[in-house]
Amino acid sequence: MFWKRRSLTFKERVDRFWNWFPTVAERFYQTIEDGNCERLQHEIGKQAADLWDEFQWVFGPGPMHRGGHSFTLSGGGYRHAQFLAAYWVDRAPEVAGWTFYGSRQPGDLSESMSIGVGEQRFEIGGLWLAPELDEERQVVHVNVWHPTFCEAEPDTRNMVLFLILDEVLGEFGTDQWLGAVDIVEHKPSDAIPASQLRDYLHDLEIQHGWQKLPPTESYTSYRLDPSADYPRSDTIVGTTANFRLIEDYLDAQGPLDEDPLEGSGAEFAYVKFPSRLLPPGEEANFRRDFEQQLEAAIGTGGRVLGGAIGTDSTYVDLLLLDGSRTLDAIRSTARQLLSGPARIEYFTNKNGEIC
Repeated sequence: MFWKRRSLTFKERVDRFWNWFPTVAERFYQTIEDGNCERLQHEIGKQAADLWDEFQWVFGPGPMHRGGHSFTLSGGGYRHAQFLAAYWVDRAPEVAGWTFYGSRQPGDLSESMSIGVGEQRFEIGGLWLAPELDEERQVVHVNVWHPTFCEAEPDTRNMVLFLILDEVLGEFGTDQWLGAVDIVEHKPSDAIPASQLRDYLHDLEIQHGWQKLPPTESYTSYRLDPSADYPRSDTIVGTTANFRLIEDYLDAQGPLDEDPLEGSGAEFAYVKFPSRLLPPGEEANFRRDFEQQLEAAIGTGGRVLGGAIGTDSTYVDLLLLDGSRTLDAIRSTARQLLSGPARIEYFTNKNGEIC
């Protein structure tokens, strides 16, 4: 008789990684100090792929105030993967000489650097931006000019533009700070070099007292016109930390054909229960309290991403990180706090189950 090996949950993979890294940290540190970082690529690459093969990784310098070296695990701009990378870095232990990041950090740009695409080269020092402040949205719209963009195909110049912006602002900075980004034919009179954009935004943040949270910690509220055509289409109002997931679900008009976390050991799911169980006049407070109780019960095995109230059902959205153990905690909490039926459903075509 042959038994299929159980796939590790994402939490188990993260625990295994953080049990392993301290055992090699000193050797890795010295190898990088000796200028032999490339010798570590296979070893660290395998460990990163064992977490999930959608991740990107890189070694780099530690922050100026700490020194040492850093290791970054990044979702590579893929929002769903960014939630897993954030969980990974939140679980990181203290390791002497090392700093860990869950997203690409801003780089040290030199205006003499360039990006080559085919036979074309784009000098970073040639990129200029004219910022326009949008105080209501707390973002900056920019008109962008580069002397060689007029010679490039649209896809090429867009790729080069966002490579430079990500290098200036880091993986999250572009999402956090920039609104509309438009390429223009003539250099604006009020433009600044791309290399100065980071300092410009830092001054804005101080001047206005804005606190820019990572996208994985920022919440978006949304309203819908209820219908009864597909699951969750009765939604009236909701809040989510992963609006991309909600958008994809609504665009598909129901469960997603492809699992956005396929192979990661994590899943997106939600608890569904009748809206009639909500106390009249206290609907939002009850849902909030239920979410908080779920968060406490799940612990490090998952995360509440938000939820929604509909005409027929109420929903609490979840990131499941520890398989059956997370599900057991959800079932137990739902049975304790809800006076009626509830189900665990998935954002994919996976069959749901009764709590």
